[in-house]
Amino acid sequence: MRGFVGDSSIDVATARNAGVCVWALPYGYNMGDPIAACAPDHVSEDISALLH
Repeated sequence: MRGFVGDSSIDVATARNAGVCVWALPYGYNMGDPIAACAPDHVSEDISALLH
């Protein structure tokens, strides 16, 4: 499965436009909005969880 990891709504939109699953991290700059507000497929609190 192909996917995209990002930390902003722009990253989520990019993944959607590419037609891939998107995992989001909550600690990037997202213009003050929670990352969950842009409806990624998954939110992970720590990137290390995605590396296993």
